[in-house]
Amino acid sequence: MVILHVKRNDGNQFLYETHCNISIEQLTKDLVTVNNMRLKVDRAAQAVEELATKGPQKPEALRGLDNLDDYVKHEDLTVINGLKEMPPKTGCREVVDDTHHRTGWLVSEELCKQMLEESMKAKQLVHKT
Repeated sequence: MVILHVKRNDGNQFLYETHCNISIEQLTKDLVTVNNMRLKVDRAAQAVEELATKGPQKPEALRGLDNLDDYVKHEDLTVINGLKEMPPKTGCREVVDDTHHRTGWLVSEELCKQMLEESMKAKQLVHKT
C-alpha cells in the first residue's frame, strides 16, 4: 500500500491510499474524481449555508435590485417576468442581504440550525485535516 499526499494549494489537499501496481492513467482518473467530489461537496455545503443564513436566491433578472416596487412602477418587463419566477415566500423571518442576490426569507430557526450543522459536517469531511 502507498499513501499519496495530493496538494493543489494549502487549502485543497488530501491523502489517498492506493496500491503499487495501479497504472498511472487509472491513478490519475481516481485522483481527479476524488478531488472533484471534494470540491462539489464543499460548494454544496457553502450553498446550504447561504440558504440557511440569507434565504433562497432571487431570479437572475432581479439579482442586485433592492427595492422592487420602484422598478415595477416603471413596468420594466425583465422585472415583471422576474417577479413571476420569484420563489414562494416561506417562513416568517426576514434578514437583509447586502448583495441583494438573495430574498432574505428564512425558514424556522430549528431548520436553519440543522442546515448549518449538516453544512459544517460536510465541510469537516473534505477539510485538509
